[in-house]
Parts: sequence; C-alpha cells; structure tokens
Amino acid sequence: MARTLLLVLIIVALIIPIILTHYIFEEVFRYEEYRVSLFISGIMQSSALIVESNGVSQVVYIEGTELGKSLIEKIIDKSYIAKVINELEKTKERIRIEKFVIKIGGKSLVASLEVIKLGSLTIPRNYLALALILGLSGVLILVSLFVAFPLIPRTRIT
Repeated sequence: MARTLLLVLIIVALIIPIILTHYIFEEVFRYEEYRVSLFISGIMQSSALIVESNGVSQVVYIEGTELGKSLIEKIIDKSYIAKVINELEKTKERIRIEKFVIKIGGKSLVASLEVIKLGSLTIPRNYLALALILGLSGVLILVSLFVAFPLIPRTRIT
C-alpha cells in the first residue's frame, strides 16, 4: 500500500511540471543592447545606449554636446531609432548608418545616425521550463518520500 502510494506520488511529481511547462514552452526572453551615435558634418555630437528587452526599448544614458543630446532625444522620441533597429534585425547586420539632412539656425547640415548592435542575449523559455520541470519534480519527489517513507513497514533481518 505504502509503496504504491510512493510510486503514485512520484509519477504525479513528474507529470505536474510537464503540464505546467506546456503553457510557457514557446515564449522567448530577449535582451539586446545598441549604441546610437549622432554625427553632424562628420563630427560626433552625441551617443546613447539603448537597451531593448522583449520589444520594450529604454534609453540607459545619453552623452555628448548639448546640441547633440537634444537632437538625439528628439530622434529617439520620434521612434526613428526603433525603425533603424528593426531594419538591423531584418538584415541581421551589426552596424547601420542612416544619413539625413537637418536644419539648424537656417543652415542645412548633413547628419548621420550610426546604430551598432553591441550584443544580445536570447533565452528560450523551454530552458526555463526544463529547469522548472527538474526543480519542481525534485521537490515533489522529496515531499512524496517524506510522506510515504514513514508508512513503509520496517522489517528486521536476523
């Protein structure tokens, strides 16, 4: 009786995590870093570090001249950089340079935006699910052993 209960508890301990991981198996955790630099007439004016995690972009810092900082903030606000990052992802490139003309004080200047993919980290959720299966199975097996072992009759060999 007790051994059957132990066997049933161990089987349940193996099945429950597998059922739970069915719901999170296909999702992916993605983390990417980009450096965006703004050049005006060939001189770097500002640089920004952008971190994208699961499709949500966040500016970590912006450095450079006051003019460059304000321009790159405007470019980021207009989601122009998001379009450039999407183009990078489509073409699987690491560097993309976009040229455009800006007007400052009535003068037209050639500006270029350089977007460099610094690195990325992608963790498929099936690895996380595997960790969940192993961890939860281990815990449930230990619990079932503690529940069933006191019920197993002890025999003495004499």
